[in-house]
Amino acid sequence: MPRMGAYRPADRDAVIALWSRVFPADPVPAERFDALLAAAGPDALTLAWEDAEPAGFVLAQAERPPGALPGVAGGPAGASGSPARGWLTAFGVRDGSRRRGLGRALIDAAVARLRAAGCATVRTGGPGEAYLVPGVDTAAYPAAAPLLGAAGFRPAGTVHGMARGLSAPLPPADPPAGVRYRAPAPGELPALAAMVAAALSPSWASVVRAAPPELLLVAYAGRQPVGFAGSDLYAGCPGRFGPIGVSGDWRGSGIGRGLLDRTLTAMRDRGHRRAWFLWAPDSPAGQAMYRSAGFATDRSFQLLDLDLHG
Repeated sequence: MPRMGAYRPADRDAVIALWSRVFPADPVPAERFDALLAAAGPDALTLAWEDAEPAGFVLAQAERPPGALPGVAGGPAGASGSPARGWLTAFGVRDGSRRRGLGRALIDAAVARLRAAGCATVRTGGPGEAYLVPGVDTAAYPAAAPLLGAAGFRPAGTVHGMARGLSAPLPPADPPAGVRYRAPAPGELPALAAMVAAALSPSWASVVRAAPPELLLVAYAGRQPVGFAGSDLYAGCPGRFGPIGVSGDWRGSGIGRGLLDRTLTAMRDRGHRRAWFLWAPDSPAGQAMYRSAGFATDRSFQLLDLDLHG
């Protein structure tokens, strides 16, 4: 019978090798694996062992909203009343150990741990650097979504990965009046991260805080950051574009397209031949800017959620 156990640093090479076998479309370089674990925390990775070798794993963590206080394990969320969100980032079982209930046991173990941490929901994906892919690539891994469905997860939409070559990025258009594009100075990162957290995504803000300033491009109105884009911000993911966002009052002014075009040019200048990302909404409007800039869909991901109060 398989036994469950927590990940130990001595398991690193064996787990990386297993990961690449389980996810042939998403092999994880050591740098990316280390970044995922560092961001998710030392207790986020659970292993299943057979014959003294790892046969499967699940990576899952709890993320509490900003300002929330940790809840007591098995009890309610923190004093702020804000429950944590659980994230199921990755799970897999090697070929010879499948169809024996091991995958479901790993998922159930992760869900039980997240429930005990006070999570109200569990979603595929992950925040900040603990993010691998947004959901299940049903073409690459057809058994994953049915297994999650049997564990109570329900579809929550579809998003698309997109890519384009960089042989000829589009020439950047002039910025709107009063807006300048430039890399931030190191001392400007806190104000940028605060804007991103308030107007866009706390998860993105954590990435911005840790980013080398030269890999960010910011749209400034005066001294106020109103939009940003990044590239190569996720360890072990060369050529990855994003995240990108514009604060609400400035959307629709062309700032986002200016950030996109200028970032693609910078990526080409750094030697990249291809730009890619993993999240574009499942709507023509949500993809319009990217398609007009030459991006095309190359992967699709089903998002799945689990309601722990259901």
